Amino acid sequence: MEADVRSVGSRDVLTARVLVIGGRDISTNRIVSILRRSGFDVVTCSEGIEGMMKLDESPCQVVILDEGLPNCRETCQQIREVFHVPVLLLGDHSDDGYWQRTESMEIDAHVPKTVSGRELIAWMRTILRRYADAD
Repeated sequence: MEADVRSVGSRDVLTARVLVIGGRDISTNRIVSILRRSGFDVVTCSEGIEGMMKLDESPCQVVILDEGLPNCRETCQQIREVFHVPVLLLGDHSDDGYWQRTESMEIDAHVPKTVSGRELIAWMRTILRRYADAD
């Protein structure tokens, strides 16, 4: 499924489907809210195995994975092995161990949990364009 990009006035409205695999914390809820307000079709779940099932049932154009989830690394690896979909890792970049834990993960972008709405949407557009150009 390709992202539907429509121009409305001076801004693009993206209606790509995004899977957010994350806890129910304030940061994740804020990310989901920003995406929905920006026109994305957002699917959520709180565990990696559930995320894999959702991807299998209904393809998504982007996965946002919370680095704080148990088995985050394994979930990311499984997504990469089975689905051709970009993965953005949502994490706490101020944590000293973050970069050590995530450097070997095959992700497309590191997104801080404190990301602004504007920056998050810019990341989404960039990733969607990059993958659309690769196909």
